[in-house]
Amino acid sequence: MMGVGVPSFRNFIAQQRVKSASYDLAAAFLYARSEAIKRNAPVTVTPVSSTDWTTGWNITTAISGVTTTLQVKTMIQSISITQTPAAAAITFNGTGRPTAAAKTYWWIGSSVSGVSVTPRCVALDTAGQTSSSTSSGTTCP
Repeated sequence: MMGVGVPSFRNFIAQQRVKSASYDLAAAFLYARSEAIKRNAPVTVTPVSSTDWTTGWNITTAISGVTTTLQVKTMIQSISITQTPAAAAITFNGTGRPTAAAKTYWWIGSSVSGVSVTPRCVALDTAGQTSSSTSSGTTCP
């Protein structure tokens, strides 16, 4: 009986981690955009480790040369995140628009071998709108 239930439970946990990571990332962008508009100042979302979003991210603002950390997120284990196009940070200006010139995608999947999950895509468009949806492949549109 255990041989049937354990693999299904591993897949379920992996799928929940992928969903949670996609929602957390989308919420971080919504929060950063909201803070940029509220403060009428740039707010930046930066991966903790270079351009590796799997380790988490920091949300900061710099006003009059003083940097303030607004939020720190450590990432859930066993997740892989690929950003297209790759960037070291996403900055929202005081109007809530990101400084990126093109729509940016984050493909989120499981890094655990032997599990079957549906990956998710988080998209950030040039107007600052964020969305999270399922992905049909190994990249986002």
